[in-house]
Amino acid sequence: NVPFITSIGKAGERYSLSLMTPKRADKTILDGLKKRLMKTNIREYCINCGWSSKTTAENMSLKCPKCTSQMLAVLGLYDESYKLLKRRNLTKEEKKETRKIAKNAGLIVSYGKKGAMVMAGRGIGPDTASRILRIGKDEISTLRDVLEAEINYARTKRFWD
Repeated sequence: NVPFITSIGKAGERYSLSLMTPKRADKTILDGLKKRLMKTNIREYCINCGWSSKTTAENMSLKCPKCTSQMLAVLGLYDESYKLLKRRNLTKEEKKETRKIAKNAGLIVSYGKKGAMVMAGRGIGPDTASRILRIGKDEISTLRDVLEAEINYARTKRFWD
């Protein structure tokens, strides 16, 4: 069960790159994944007062230092969707984006740094993160689910939009 990514080279020839993953990821791979996720640079954003800071998932504070609210969302460094929270008269798409940010903050309130770690995964949004965190019983199964979601994202990303 190996996913393939097909690309077109400079001269128009087709070639494929395969993402090789073992059937069951061993502890070494999962430890490396956890270390990468925890060291990933993120932006923490307080939905209550608008405070924002760049940090890593492992150093994330679980309360806003400005207003002590627990409603902190984990965003990518270059994600500027938090600016929508300050605007009025939003479109349907913009309202949908603000609901995603609120769901994101809710995951951090419920799961803490574990939620931040999962949200730091590549291509993992609040919907996928909530599914992973809801079914993840222990850290190993959670990391396996994150790895599976990242592979699925890499495999299907080119078909989006």
